[in-house]
Amino acid sequence: MTHDVYLSFDEADRGPAESLARALRENGLDVFVGEEHTEVDAGLAAVLLSSRLLLAYYSARYSRGFRCQWELTTAALQPGPAILAVNPEPGNAHVAPVGLREVGKTEAATVAAELVRRVPGAVRAAPPFFAEPAWRTRPERFSGRFAQLWRLHSLVSAGSRVVVHGPRGAGKTALVRQYAALFGPVFPGGIHWLGPVDAAATLAAELRDLAVGRLGLRLAGAPPGRVPALVTARLDELRQRVLLIVDDVPAPLLDEVSLGSPFVRTVLTSRVRPARSAGLVELAGLFPRAAFAAPLDESAHRLLALGTLLAAAPIPLWLGEESALSQLVAAGFAQRVFDGWLLDPGAREAGLWEAELAGCARSAADALLAELDRPVHPWPSRLRRHAAALAGQAAVPLSRRLDLLRSAAAGHEAVGELSLAAARRAEVLALRPDDPGDLLAAARVELGCGNYAEAHEHARRAAELADGDGDDRVACRGRFVAMRALDLLGEYERADVLWTLLSERDGGPVVLARVAGLRLRGRPDQAFRLLAAVRPGELPPDAAREAQLEVARLQLLSGDAETAARVALDLMAGLLSAELENSPLYQEAAALRAEAVPADDPLGLAVRRTRAAVRLPPRRVLAAAARGVADPLPDSHPLTLRLRFAVGRAHERLRQYDRGREVLAAVLPRQVAVLGRDHPETAETRLALAVALIMTGEPVQGLALVREVAASGTGGPRRRALVTRWLFVALPRRLAAFAHRWLPLG
Repeated sequence: MTHDVYLSFDEADRGPAESLARALRENGLDVFVGEEHTEVDAGLAAVLLSSRLLLAYYSARYSRGFRCQWELTTAALQPGPAILAVNPEPGNAHVAPVGLREVGKTEAATVAAELVRRVPGAVRAAPPFFAEPAWRTRPERFSGRFAQLWRLHSLVSAGSRVVVHGPRGAGKTALVRQYAALFGPVFPGGIHWLGPVDAAATLAAELRDLAVGRLGLRLAGAPPGRVPALVTARLDELRQRVLLIVDDVPAPLLDEVSLGSPFVRTVLTSRVRPARSAGLVELAGLFPRAAFAAPLDESAHRLLALGTLLAAAPIPLWLGEESALSQLVAAGFAQRVFDGWLLDPGAREAGLWEAELAGCARSAADALLAELDRPVHPWPSRLRRHAAALAGQAAVPLSRRLDLLRSAAAGHEAVGELSLAAARRAEVLALRPDDPGDLLAAARVELGCGNYAEAHEHARRAAELADGDGDDRVACRGRFVAMRALDLLGEYERADVLWTLLSERDGGPVVLARVAGLRLRGRPDQAFRLLAAVRPGELPPDAAREAQLEVARLQLLSGDAETAARVALDLMAGLLSAELENSPLYQEAAALRAEAVPADDPLGLAVRRTRAAVRLPPRRVLAAAARGVADPLPDSHPLTLRLRFAVGRAHERLRQYDRGREVLAAVLPRQVAVLGRDHPETAETRLALAVALIMTGEPVQGLALVREVAASGTGGPRRRALVTRWLFVALPRRLAAFAHRWLPLG
């Protein structure tokens, strides 16, 4: 049934509100008045959504409770003049939002007559309310702060990012939950909750969970750094406004949490005040530590102790009894969040629950391990955080602590969160430093993180310990990882020794690693021969794709750009069909194809423009080209190094030898580390640096580099080195001899 007027009032004002309702009915209006202590539920929502006008009896008590806040906010979010207020107080400082339209402060009959006289079309012309409110997510213990809620909404509407700041116990999380409950209809794209967060890696992990679990993105193989851009792109595609709440953000991350989409509004809570006051809601503290001494039964005490053992993140509902959780919520120790419950920071820090810790720790470890074994879970990153926190508790048996850390590390590694995986592996080694299997797992993760020295040390120790235990499998794998680390460190002689030990085993992945090592050394012919010896089907799918990329790399290194581009394109198609289009392998294949056929895509066009800039005089082209191509790629990427070389050569052609020398000297050690000392591109850089050194007054150093390239280089670089040496050494000597013999002495 559609009502003309929905009368909203605080229960303490029921008397004057019912008098007002009688007067309105006498003027021919259909008025809805809720029963005493009516709860907000689906039935009340249906009545409100079908009414045409909300009339608020706005006393000083009006905005204390959730029901009045919900009624007024829901009406305020609808189009049209659907809200009027009766203010019986002498002032209007208590009224929020500011500017709410008032119809008078007189007796009920006069107010009713004034309403009909002043706004004759308000009731009949106002459209019906719409949009389902998100009242089910509201915090149980929240009162007042209606003005702060409307200030928060004003800031969210005006900009993309707002910080709610206040000390521990100020109610920051409760405020944003109340905001989400009241203003949910403004965000048709949904409300997403992340945090609390303690580091950038934690934020990235939660964002990945959001992308996969809520947005349906395919992130198999995608590195953490790409996830924000992929989430932003998906939200831009959906074109619906979204609210992103990030709880308890530490100071270093306050300026980093942003998705950069016009459809995303972000609200952060933090105990740290941001440097900029714009977009800031300040909250004062609410209650002291002594407030956490309320009586609880045994089950609630156990649940409270469990909360202090786990990470500062939402805790799954299955880790506690509903009755115990209800006690904690009622006492203010915890609050429900969208998919779990969150212990109040004050309760966590009060330290009143030590007696229950030991028993809770052991049972929680068993429950978490069972849950971590499940293949699918909506928030796996939070479970891994809880596992790591629980593994730090001495009350948990050592074997369980190791199992928790290993399980968390394996989960992080599986989704590409290598920095978090490395942290968990390091914690395992701190508990058990001499286990060959753990050392090997740590070495593998450190290799993926680019920490090659640490990877080599862990792998070396794993191989030595495994040899002593007679475990040939772990020893072989340890030497394999150590060889790869040495290759990437540029220590080719030591890597060759390990290859001699491994080659007899003739394993496909080992051969593939050796192929990569030969490519780094600039020996494509040997690499091709070795790769051809691998039998079809010998490599697992991931290694087979890596082998395909190696073929493309070797073809490009050999000068066959057309074949390299075709192989890279075939690899990209295969990865796309396997839903791995966001993996690093796909990105590298795309970059290699762009390098081979630079006119086919934007990255390739940028490379071609840079190559052209080498032959153009305007120096302003150089910096712009460097930014345009290098920014999307890491500093160690071969394409980035090649670009830096081109920029250095361009400075030389502009006769800016000092600047060219500076650029090339910075590039050379990185090329040696990534490509190897004898790689053709490294030789080109050494030769260009030699010319810059000679032209800037360092002929001895420059000619030494020329001789090195002439002695160890191959192909084009060696020929150019011989010509350069002839120009700078042999030719001047011959000219001097000619002048001495034929020119007069004056």
